[in-house]
Amino acid sequence: MTTSGSRDFNLDVAEIIEEAYERCGLEARSGYDLRTARRSLNLLFADWANRGLNLWTVTKTTQALTAGTSEYTLGADVIDVLDVSLRRDGTDYDLDRISRGEYMNFPNKTSQAGPVSSSLTGRCSPSSCFGKRPTVRRTRWSIIMCAGSKMRTA
Repeated sequence: MTTSGSRDFNLDVAEIIEEAYERCGLEARSGYDLRTARRSLNLLFADWANRGLNLWTVTKTTQALTAGTSEYTLGADVIDVLDVSLRRDGTDYDLDRISRGEYMNFPNKTSQAGPVSSSLTGRCSPSSCFGKRPTVRRTRWSIIMCAGSKMRTA
């Protein structure tokens, strides 16, 4: 199936409910109609999740590390970073995921050392931060990320 490559199709719940009523040839007349429609949507989404039907895809990306850089901007379609590993000399090492608060508690974010943790920051333009600024020596270091991304629209 070909896709448009666009990921910006985004209806809010009220628009979805209105469209469903219109397709049935009906009109939502009360708050109760909207409340029951919202409950039905939640049940439908829970059923889809239980069956493994997701509204996002998992993509694996690689980011080469640059000495002195501790923050990298992720794609606009990234919803969440699921797993992060450091690849050094062909061997992968898991990085611990830390909260934004834990990252903010690092006293010296400018010291250079190998990354040991990662943190996802921002919602408008997500980026991934690493606990220390990587010190890239003779070896090639890169980050391997499995990220949840918005599905492309048809």
